[in-house]
Amino acid sequence: MFDNREVFSSFDYLPTQYLCEYIKFLEFDAIEYNSSMNKGRYNLAIFSDEKLVCKTVEFLDVTDVSYNMEIID
Repeated sequence: MFDNREVFSSFDYLPTQYLCEYIKFLEFDAIEYNSSMNKGRYNLAIFSDEKLVCKTVEFLDVTDVSYNMEIID
């Protein structure tokens, strides 16, 4: 049988893809946004790595991942 969620997940991706392509069109190399997992930290969405220079490398062992959820009324 066909799962409707699989169809919708493809469509859910379209606005994000459009936004990324538009940002690349404007010639941004990357965007920085707040991390939803670590307050005070940020993430990078990199569109062009030509100007990147690696300064350090760290290997981390993820020991725990936790999510707290509440029902939205």
